[in-house]
Amino acid sequence: MLILRVVSRAIFPIFLLYTMYLLARGHQQIGGGFIAGVILGLIMAVLYIGISREFAKKCFGVKGYHVVAIGLLVAIITGIAAFFYGLPFLTSDFREFNIFFFGHVELASAAIFDFGIFITVFGVLLVIIDTLGQSIEGED
Repeated sequence: MLILRVVSRAIFPIFLLYTMYLLARGHQQIGGGFIAGVILGLIMAVLYIGISREFAKKCFGVKGYHVVAIGLLVAIITGIAAFFYGLPFLTSDFREFNIFFFGHVELASAAIFDFGIFITVFGVLLVIIDTLGQSIEGED
């Protein structure tokens, strides 16, 4: 159990960066919000098993139901935003920005939708893992 505790603390930041990488490249290549949310949920499960339920809850500091609600809200608002331009639901649009340090950046509404999916999937897995953790510990 000591090995799992040490390894889970070591891999947490690595996998957190990896999920951000998958999320960032997802609307152009393989990856995206769903798989990034699943991987972040797996990190949460490893923290639950390897360290403790309290530590894992402290790392993320949010309730799963709130995360699901925010993720669904982001995804739905992204889809509805197309109506304001006279386009069908979930029609993607691109905007270009010049950001000081990064230079020319393109942002697609599909990337914002992917972020909503990421948050939703992670929230659902938070709820599932927390519910399983409660039933194993005998809590209500």
